[in-house]
Amino acid sequence: GGMTDSKVNLLNRLVDYFLVVGLSEEKEPEIMFTQDAGPVYKPQLIDRYPTMDYEDIPFPPGVEIFCIPQGVIPKTTIELPTFHHFAATLGNGDRLHGTCLRFYEPVPEKLLPKIREHIENMKSEGWRTPNSESATNEKSTSAEVAQRDEECKHSED
Repeated sequence: GGMTDSKVNLLNRLVDYFLVVGLSEEKEPEIMFTQDAGPVYKPQLIDRYPTMDYEDIPFPPGVEIFCIPQGVIPKTTIELPTFHHFAATLGNGDRLHGTCLRFYEPVPEKLLPKIREHIENMKSEGWRTPNSESATNEKSTSAEVAQRDEECKHSED
């Protein structure tokens, strides 16, 4: 009948959600831990499509960490884009599958002062190791890039 047809179409999506993860201009950057005497930030949801949840597959909470599991690390050099995949089992038993394209782009202007402050604070607290000195000496805006993931998520029962 008509009812089952729509249900089949509903579950026939190639991708359930498309999301962009990284450091959001709308949120406060949150330090997860430090690495090489620099801040490592918690990945944040920047954008998603669709913006409303599907009835059959709600948007999975905490999916951001699967997109950038190593955390968002400000860098002064750009690295080439990379791909990775993940699979996880959600609390309700559903399987979550994702494919991520990781690329670098300049840190949003709005977040630069905060990130610089974090780096300076760590420097003054003596958390830095001598061999990482060159890592954050370059202060030009164009040199500062952060990780961001464009992520396509697909989950199935």
